[in-house]
Amino acid sequence: MSRGRLPGAASTTFRRDKWPSREAAIDYFSKSPVHKQWDPRVLDLYFDHGLMDLPAEAEREPGPAALKTPKHQEAVNFARAAWPRSRDQQPTTETVQFERQSHPEAIAVPNVPGNPIYRPEMTKTFEQLPRLRPSCLYVYGSKSVFSSSKPENRRENLEVIGVGSGGTGGAEEGRVKESEIEGGTHWAPFEKPAEVAKKMGFWLDQEIELWRVSEEAESKAKEGVPVEQRSMVDDDWVYWMDRLFRNKGAKDGTFKASRSKL
Repeated sequence: MSRGRLPGAASTTFRRDKWPSREAAIDYFSKSPVHKQWDPRVLDLYFDHGLMDLPAEAEREPGPAALKTPKHQEAVNFARAAWPRSRDQQPTTETVQFERQSHPEAIAVPNVPGNPIYRPEMTKTFEQLPRLRPSCLYVYGSKSVFSSSKPENRRENLEVIGVGSGGTGGAEEGRVKESEIEGGTHWAPFEKPAEVAKKMGFWLDQEIELWRVSEEAESKAKEGVPVEQRSMVDDDWVYWMDRLFRNKGAKDGTFKASRSKL
């Protein structure tokens, strides 16, 4: 259960979400320490799709602008509330009791001092990572301050992903890899999209080649097998069904399929 700082919840709660005009909003974001590091093309798309114009109070005057996604909706995506019902209680010292209907994943989980908010998905997702079937590429920004980018957490990702039942085999079999964007932060795809695309493109080239080889092997295995038989069990299947369940398979290596009595 993730109960880290989740700073996005606080920054979103108190962020500005309305401006007197679109131009004022663009100027605001262009001066932001985070946004001014973004690629200009990304920033233009952010303005096009992240802002909306509100009705003007007077004709022939530019109307105000606001975020398309209300900050209230964005904030609750970052975290779920886990503070006491009464403001008189101290979330840093008391355990919060939850209703199963509203917080089923937080039942019997003690509150963490100073962090009465949480997200259940991160822990649940991490628990499933050993069974991840698709191959995986992690791309980190070298200057990211997020905990997931710390060396020990990056190492843990490589150690656990795909190594469980149904997984790919993980990093040991070359199915989980990582790469780093020099000078990039958590927002590396927005800051250096060309570099991210290059690393992803190189990885996808390798994956497509592996897929091609696999497809060719499967096609070759089907050669000479009539179409109508491809949806039927083969002789090996019949042999082992007979040997395992009827005990009529010859132990000396010979075999004659038994006729079904159904």
